[in-house]
Amino acid sequence: MYRAHLYLFTIHKGVPNILIIEQNQKNKENKVYFKNTENSKLKAGFRKIIDGQKAASSAPMSINGTSFSKHSF
Repeated sequence: MYRAHLYLFTIHKGVPNILIIEQNQKNKENKVYFKNTENSKLKAGFRKIIDGQKAASSAPMSINGTSFSKHSF
């Protein structure tokens, strides 16, 4: 089963926060529900970016079989 998720990178009152949604179906309320990510590496990398440091780059990513390098965007 394919599990899609979406990260929302935010800064609230000066504090970086990463929210995630893994919902893949509509619900009765027609709402989306975000929660705080538990991915500690992602949180640490975002914190470094906000603090003006360079975050460590990771391996190339793939979306639906299409690979992207850090320079693709």
